[in-house]
Amino acid sequence: MYFDHHGLYDVSLRVPLVILNFPDGRKGHLDGLVQHVDLFPALAKAFHLKAKHPVDGSDIFSLAEKGGRDFIIVEENHTEVKRGIRTKRWKYIHAPDPQKAVCRLCGVVHGGIEELYDLRSDPREERNIVDERKDVAKVLRETLDEWYVKMEMRGEKLALKRVALSLRKGSGKRI
Repeated sequence: MYFDHHGLYDVSLRVPLVILNFPDGRKGHLDGLVQHVDLFPALAKAFHLKAKHPVDGSDIFSLAEKGGRDFIIVEENHTEVKRGIRTKRWKYIHAPDPQKAVCRLCGVVHGGIEELYDLRSDPREERNIVDERKDVAKVLRETLDEWYVKMEMRGEKLALKRVALSLRKGSGKRI
């Protein structure tokens, strides 16, 4: 598994980002949570670009002023199907379908169907404490589920807008 990097552990998720000579001259250091979607808004702002549609993400420089995101959502859909939520202190990982949690490369469920790690005391994510801290796992699971529901609703709204636009263009009538 040396070159595959599957799983939702920080060894694969934590990606250092260094930006030298940013176009608008901003400088700073952020040791907080950001996601790849936070790069585009920063670049667009620096190059004075306007998006035609709303974009995901927040400008990383704005996030730096706040210390980063409160949490990030992560998912694995390549070798196994799992999703997770990471805060500065906690990482919660869940397999929505236990059958799809089985690694397609080796036939094993890595880490379990449900995992919780206290990143302060266990930064290498070696000790799953989901049974010991059900209270934390419950809050993180609810937050994760709420995020997915919100994204699904957003996706449905976008799909309905596309249908309405195509009907409007095709029939010549406004809906």
